Amino acid sequence: GRDRTEWSHSRSHPMERLRSKVVEKRVRLYEYFQDFDALRKGVCTVGQMKTVMSILDVAKAMTREDLESITSQFCRSDGMFDYRAFCAEADKHFTTPGLEKDPSLPIPVPDVSMTSPGRRNRPIINSSRKVAEIEALHDRLRSKVRKHRIHLTPAFQDMDRTKRGHISASQFARVLVQLNIALSDAEVAQLCTQYCDLGNHVDFNYVEFVKKVDPPDVAFSQTQTLGATPRLGDTAPKYFTALGTVRPVDRMHSTALVA
Repeated sequence: GRDRTEWSHSRSHPMERLRSKVVEKRVRLYEYFQDFDALRKGVCTVGQMKTVMSILDVAKAMTREDLESITSQFCRSDGMFDYRAFCAEADKHFTTPGLEKDPSLPIPVPDVSMTSPGRRNRPIINSSRKVAEIEALHDRLRSKVRKHRIHLTPAFQDMDRTKRGHISASQFARVLVQLNIALSDAEVAQLCTQYCDLGNHVDFNYVEFVKKVDPPDVAFSQTQTLGATPRLGDTAPKYFTALGTVRPVDRMHSTALVA
């Protein structure tokens, strides 16, 4: 039957998702639009706008409705697309207006939250009962993984030949069987509603799953941090510099030794 799943993209504005793609790909929209605007009027045709989106590999992440929404927002009364206003809105998270006039202006550093709307498209879970069931399932899996010291990541990576961080839902279920983790089909489907985040019911984000059910041990993390910190008693090498070259001999010291 028809898929009635509500996805997170349906609740976000197309411009928000486009901005996240601009940050993720680090593209400069304005320069590409200027190739179609020899007189620098700041406008182009709608067809040229769609061409720029295709060139930058952004169009495939947007639906026809998304493009129509953006077109209607930035089209002038004469039907021309105001790319100057569009680029100013799309680059909001990527550039700081007026930077050339005041170079000391702070520039925000892009983080994961800025690119997430474009990269992730999760099913929306409206039922609090379903959320509680998924959390109970997480607790059960976390307990089993710790009790039996199960290494999840290597098993999932064997299925992920291209290192995408995603495998199919059927591969995920197969790995659990191999690791002797018994889950029903209904429970696997519940996890898919949480970790299938690419706008379909197939691609399963096993990286986020592992973070949830097998978080790094706090004591181990502290040990790693301490191990990376230089000890107080450490001194500079006696015979070599930091670059690995031989230190010059202290002539006075060597003369004293000979005497």
